[in-house]
Amino acid sequence: TDLQREHAVECIALAPLNDEQIDALVSSTQVPQPLVQRIRKRAAGNPFFAEELARTSPPTIPRSIKAALQQRMNKLDKQTRQLLDTAAVLGGSFELSEICAMEATGREKTEMLDEDTVLSLLEEAMDAGVLSEEGVGMRITYQFWHPMLVSYLYENISAMRRARLHRRASEVLR
Repeated sequence: TDLQREHAVECIALAPLNDEQIDALVSSTQVPQPLVQRIRKRAAGNPFFAEELARTSPPTIPRSIKAALQQRMNKLDKQTRQLLDTAAVLGGSFELSEICAMEATGREKTEMLDEDTVLSLLEEAMDAGVLSEEGVGMRITYQFWHPMLVSYLYENISAMRRARLHRRASEVLR
């Protein structure tokens, strides 16, 4: 931020790599073709993720990717991280009503987050580039920045908590 303010750096927006570009990137690692297709899907255009996935055995997320994702998550408030853990059980996208209902069914009345608090936490995640929003009016859908982030968050939830979150999600989505 300081360097940007001083005009000492230039930010360049990069589009995700397409399938052919991912293929070319991982071709030097001698990865078998079926694995290349899996890497394409999991990397979702991210060259760093593609290279790191090509160097490891599936289905684990490489430590280097986990470290990068953890660094991004560490910038968020603890409540925001917990909300995103809950959202990860819903998948790559979710609506405000779903996440609010998940929060309401999973907490004691004294701990319950109101809708304004949930919105503030979602806005913090959007400001950090972890989430984006699509839609208009009351039909807003929140999308995780990358599918690998959803996997990372989901895998880091304890088995018991994950089971409880799945139960809550099934009640909400029913």
